[in-house]
Amino acid sequence: MRITLKKRKTYKTNSNKFIIKKILGGKYVAKYIKKLRTSNKCKYTNKDIPTSNKKPRLSRIYGKEIHHKIVKQKLLIKFLKTENKSLRID
Repeated sequence: MRITLKKRKTYKTNSNKFIIKKILGGKYVAKYIKKLRTSNKCKYTNKDIPTSNKKPRLSRIYGKEIHHKIVKQKLLIKFLKTENKSLRID
């Protein structure tokens, strides 16, 4: 079986994966497969971090590293610790 390759890459690499399709006229053609995009995951909970393609950048601390609920918890804990320190001094 002869396959018509569309690209001139002949090596079996991750960027050169394809499936063989039969088209009209009995020809076999290589249909190239795109790499799947992995979503960003939180360091602590391992949950997916919701992002959109329209707004790919998150403008907050720990943007695409930590889930927004955990960022909120961390900020609250820091705030309470500083408040506690200020109460001890007075």
